[in-house]
Amino acid sequence: MRPGLKYFVLFSQISFVVVISIVLFLYLGTLLDKHVTGHNGLFTVLGLVLGLGSAGYNTYKLFLRFLEEVKKDEKEEQEKKT
Repeated sequence: MRPGLKYFVLFSQISFVVVISIVLFLYLGTLLDKHVTGHNGLFTVLGLVLGLGSAGYNTYKLFLRFLEEVKKDEKEEQEKKT
């Protein structure tokens, strides 16, 4: 796969993971606030924090997987040259 396409795929995955994580946990937090506390805001803030944490963790895991692929590709290129 071309390097430019790899970067595009990586950043697309990261943006998707970040948006989905934050929106999902934020929605669940507001839903819990409506049904449990009656618009207190505690679960909304908790959902936001959990969403940000989840987004950060998943972004980290995606980036590590990407770095492993880059190292593997570099190793294959060096083997082809020798």
